[in-house]
Amino acid sequence: MAETRGRRRDASRNHDLIVDVARRSLRSGVSLSLETIAAEAGVGIATLYRHFPNRESLEREVRRVIFTEEVEPLLELIDEERPRWSFLEISERLIDLVVAHSIGSGAPINLFESIRDAHDEFTAPFEELVRRGVEEGELRADLEVDDLLWLLHMFVTGFSVPEATPAIRRRHLSLVFDAITPGAHEPLPPTDR
Repeated sequence: MAETRGRRRDASRNHDLIVDVARRSLRSGVSLSLETIAAEAGVGIATLYRHFPNRESLEREVRRVIFTEEVEPLLELIDEERPRWSFLEISERLIDLVVAHSIGSGAPINLFESIRDAHDEFTAPFEELVRRGVEEGELRADLEVDDLLWLLHMFVTGFSVPEATPAIRRRHLSLVFDAITPGAHEPLPPTDR
């Protein structure tokens, strides 16, 4: 039994080492071969393939880890008493996170693949945020949770370029946020679901 636990610990350690190397590779913008990832993790290529049968499964796991460790904690910023502030704060922090992961790579990481993979865990708090925001009069009544998620995606994509300083991001996020607050707006067109 102790031998089985030892093997499980080794397997877990190998998994974490492989993911760590792949994560550093993603952050640096250098695309490493699976063989190089295995070698840098100190494991054989067969061990890597036992954990991850292909590059896609490894990348999915890296996105999951980034989501769990870095994106999911942002949901703790949700203050149901201040829905607009919460969404603005989360947006800024998410942009900062993507910028930090994109240094040296020339292209922002696609955290929205991770968010899509963990859709329910990520959208449920935003659904409550929209409900509270509409009730409190901070958000327009025809706003849907998918609108917020698309705005997040646009913010992260558009503002993760080096020229978008924190001051520029704050200014333009505030400008866009005016569009989701109640006021003299045309009704939103329906989505194509």
